[in-house]
Amino acid sequence: MASSSRLMGRARRAMVAILAVVAVLAMGKAPAVARALPDEIVPLDQVRPGDRVTATTVFRGTEPETFEGEVLGIWRDFYPKRPIILVRFSGDLITRTGIAAGMSGSPVYRGDRLVGAIAYKVSAFPKEPVAGVTPIEQMLGEVRVPAPEAAASPRAVRPTPAPVWNRADVAPKAIAAIKIPLQVAGLHPSAVTMLAGRLERSPFQVMTEPAAPAAAGGGFPSASPLATDGLPHVEGAAIAPGAPIAAVLASGDIHIAATGTVTRVDRGRVFAFGHPFLYQGPTSVPMAQAEIVTTLADLYSSYKVANTGRIVGTLDSDGLTGISGTLGQAPPMIPVVVTVSRGGHVSDVLRGDVLNNRVLTPSIVGSVVVSGLYFEPQYTDYASVTMRAKLVLNDGLEVERRQVYSALDPNPTPAALRVAGDITALFGALYDNPFTPPHIVSVDVQVAVDTAPQQVRVLDLRAATAQPRAGRSLRLLLETVAYRGERHVTPVTFTPPANLSGTAIRIWAGSPSALSAAGLRIQPTGAEWDGARSLADLVESLSHSLADDEVLLVLASSAPDALVRNRFMPRLPVSMAAFYAATPNSAGTPGGRSAAVVARVPMPGIPIEGAAFVAVDLK
Repeated sequence: MASSSRLMGRARRAMVAILAVVAVLAMGKAPAVARALPDEIVPLDQVRPGDRVTATTVFRGTEPETFEGEVLGIWRDFYPKRPIILVRFSGDLITRTGIAAGMSGSPVYRGDRLVGAIAYKVSAFPKEPVAGVTPIEQMLGEVRVPAPEAAASPRAVRPTPAPVWNRADVAPKAIAAIKIPLQVAGLHPSAVTMLAGRLERSPFQVMTEPAAPAAAGGGFPSASPLATDGLPHVEGAAIAPGAPIAAVLASGDIHIAATGTVTRVDRGRVFAFGHPFLYQGPTSVPMAQAEIVTTLADLYSSYKVANTGRIVGTLDSDGLTGISGTLGQAPPMIPVVVTVSRGGHVSDVLRGDVLNNRVLTPSIVGSVVVSGLYFEPQYTDYASVTMRAKLVLNDGLEVERRQVYSALDPNPTPAALRVAGDITALFGALYDNPFTPPHIVSVDVQVAVDTAPQQVRVLDLRAATAQPRAGRSLRLLLETVAYRGERHVTPVTFTPPANLSGTAIRIWAGSPSALSAAGLRIQPTGAEWDGARSLADLVESLSHSLADDEVLLVLASSAPDALVRNRFMPRLPVSMAAFYAATPNSAGTPGGRSAAVVARVPMPGIPIEGAAFVAVDLK
């Protein structure tokens, strides 16, 4: 009987265990959360106020140093259902610097067991070094490991979704995630300013090592001596708890890397930061060794200054409680080449590798182009610039764009920043396409500088045919004037459609940008893939975008258009157009009038400004 009872008891316990696992899976919990914690980890429910702890981080060099702390308590609802541990630290080093940018992920131990990672700092001007510590069990349970098949092939690498920079910043302002130092080298100060502006609401604290031309004739300095993988070896650096770790965003003639601290290494998996990096979930960022030059004390925000070493793996998971990655294979990056020329001769070439990321890649490539122009000694904000960009995608797809920029344009933005803006928009159109995630293989940007201001202004357009008729040739006279030059009249001929007999038509002349500013829809507004049915269609559309060095003559429609719930609606009734124009929060957006190109007057390499129109009554 006793034996039978024991067997029934074992069966009941086995059934309870099975039901528990089924219940966990039914609630969508990952197996990592349900499994028992390793013996070297302190569960949150065993942490008590008054517990004495030690933390390790690198203040200088590559060797972690320890400092003491006392648990003040547990903030249960810091994030919904995600508490943090408040710890007050002490010791000469931590008292001097406080909780510094770059300490994110520094491990905290009770005895020899891991409690969590330093991740949050208290106020901008704290009176004592108090930090928020992310419990290690949350880091291990919530930072997911990507499926092996997803990480095995470069073709499976996908650009990560755009973060809303403040999406994870739901904590009170009195305590916030420790900033991540972003080391930037090799960029012109103007490019650093632009990059910092675009990352204003990001978790990064932008650091910079201002670059300067290598010689009087220009030239780009290398950020560091290049090794076989583009980054130098750092003696003594190791990916170990308390050691620095770098997320490499760009390497080569420029170098951009974000620095944090390793919390734990478990069978090739690395856990760090204790708070989000970009809060992107699955990601693909090169992971590298690093050394700390020094930790600088600052009343507002102390920070670590770091050198980046060799890439040693991939950071592939970015969650609310930290970032993790795998030691070994590095992820593919995008080779970028920026060539600057003047007077038909190449003056500088800038080469580097940039991570493939929907948010960061456009801004980084744009900053490289800005640096290329500002490092050109003859470039000023009064110069004219011609830009050619070529992006090679997977499956042999290529996007080529060309645009011209004049310092005489009424737009007060310097040409260098307008070039960067157009390249950023090109990346955005590709990354945000609704068809297929793009895999960008390479980027080649060529910018030609003309130190003499160049521009042609459209002055007038008039009809030269005495009695214009639909279906018959109509002669127009286009009047333009060059900068510091004479006026010029160009005859242009086209045939109005026969079905317009007895109507009044309006013909416009101007550059594509000027006509767009006048409310004419030469191309769909806002979403350049309107009409496209695949990524290949979108690439074709982007490659045929018009540059501002030709005058377009367009025949405008007689009725206005609009975008209604993201669909182009031609020949919208005037009453509906007026409604959408007067109701900003409605589902429709006034889109001007559609226009068909009837003639072109090219002026290669010379930016065109201004627009004019003529009204013609057809017999």
